[in-house]
Amino acid sequence: MARIVVLSDIHLSPTHGVFWENWCVAREFADAAKADAVIVNGDLAINGPDSDAEIAFAATALGNLRTRVMALPGNHDVGDEPPGQDPDQIIDADRLARWDRSFATDRWVMDAGGWCLVGVNAQLFGSGLAREQSQDQWLDEQLSTAGRPTALFLHKPVFLQGPTDDVMSPSCMVPSGPTACSVTRFIQGNGWRPALDRTSRKATIARSFSQRAGAADLCRRENRRLVLLLRIWGSGVRISLGAPFRIRCCFQTPPLLRSICRGC
Repeated sequence: MARIVVLSDIHLSPTHGVFWENWCVAREFADAAKADAVIVNGDLAINGPDSDAEIAFAATALGNLRTRVMALPGNHDVGDEPPGQDPDQIIDADRLARWDRSFATDRWVMDAGGWCLVGVNAQLFGSGLAREQSQDQWLDEQLSTAGRPTALFLHKPVFLQGPTDDVMSPSCMVPSGPTACSVTRFIQGNGWRPALDRTSRKATIARSFSQRAGAADLCRRENRRLVLLLRIWGSGVRISLGAPFRIRCCFQTPPLLRSICRGC
């Protein structure tokens, strides 16, 4: 059985320390969990698209964890595809290069407990950048050759309600829209189902794309954030909401993860 800690939206900055206390608690939990890896699912910084110092600071903080770190970028790290949530922070080659200098890669694949875990840069989809096409081809290859249960990690939800969504939003990828990619094509053709995403409210593997009740409401009511601990083995995944703790929060969305799990 593999143990994976999942963090997201840690929002670190050398000049804005409002979330530092959150990070210290999450770091202690991650170290104590004795996990095989820590996945950090985007938004490592606050103003990363325009700050070398913030991305480097986040990389240094994560480098102090006791286990290997698998990091992915979010919109607060490299910006969004156009039109984006902030038109002044659209993903581009310079912002990707800033990420690369600190983290070397924005996509990865790893084995864990008989599963294939795949992480991708969700901000690329719909960007029109050369790296989008490269990642799409790479992801097609990973998904078609995995040969075992597969979990996909990315910062941005694939859709808001379900795979038939036709409402465009910078907060998700719409399967029928211009951001359609190998992720959404594979979901539509292979019966994948979501476990959790950054807007999900259920802390178990869901059987419906629209199942959204529970954990997010708890986060909002009690001003808490949650650290996820995944226990992964050949026949399934157990998801624990580990060590909820009081936080400072200026964002509306609870920092869960987007993880799409294909059944065994």
